[in-house]
Amino acid sequence: MNTSSTDSASQAMGMDLTEFYGIFFEEAGENLDSMEKQLLEIDLAAADDEELNAIFRCAHSVKGGAATFGFMDVAALTHEMETLLDLLRRRQLVATAPMVDVLLQAGDALRAQLARHQNSGEGELIDTSALLAAIRELATGKPPVAVRAPTLAAAPVAATGAGERELELVVGPLAIENQADSLVELFSEIVDLGTIEPLDGGLAEDGIRRFKIVTPSSDSELLALFEFHINRELIKLLPLGPGYGIHTGAPGDPPPEPEDTSFGFFDNAPGLPAVTAEIVPPPRAESSSRSVCAL
Repeated sequence: MNTSSTDSASQAMGMDLTEFYGIFFEEAGENLDSMEKQLLEIDLAAADDEELNAIFRCAHSVKGGAATFGFMDVAALTHEMETLLDLLRRRQLVATAPMVDVLLQAGDALRAQLARHQNSGEGELIDTSALLAAIRELATGKPPVAVRAPTLAAAPVAATGAGERELELVVGPLAIENQADSLVELFSEIVDLGTIEPLDGGLAEDGIRRFKIVTPSSDSELLALFEFHINRELIKLLPLGPGYGIHTGAPGDPPPEPEDTSFGFFDNAPGLPAVTAEIVPPPRAESSSRSVCAL
């Protein structure tokens, strides 16, 4: 869901999304309670489709509401949970005890994140980087690394280490240029998403913004988060090349070439400079009298 589109629509109808905060937090709590109950009761040897679909719907509902209100840390965690649960309900993976344990820990982390948002952002941030990595690992079918319970972090920590890659993010053309600023905020809110910096000096060119991203996340993960703010068709992820600026003086901007004022190679073509040639006087003609005397 595109948050900016939702905000615009709500403003057009005279609605204030803050009126629905209470409903969202109440429903999110109910969904997390339901998900926890079903995870604790699931029969791993014979998990049926309805159980797996019900757990998936709980995570999906929390993700949708969180994205609407801009709670991107909640959206990021539920997105990873949703990916794993979707593989389970499609029978592409078999449910295991480690999966249940990680999903239960994720539920506890979500409660803490939601409580912080309900208190207007007061309180410590929850570091879910290890938890997110474990869910991603489980989604590949590999056994997970031991996961500690989510810890409190004084400030968002950018992801570092192996597996990171550099990308160019191209956004636009945008009708509202500062709409792309929401993506910058996204990286500050999600602790393991990576880093982002403008390649265009913060200035749009024909409504297009460009950024450098360093992230361990896949393209699909990034797009799933970005589309909460900006329509997916306006987002491009490209390999980061040596020349990635479009503004004068931007990184990789080539030096200006000398101006060429000639437009053609034919004589008298427009812009062809005049050729200054040495003027050679014609040979002097012999007088007629000399010619007569010679005869």
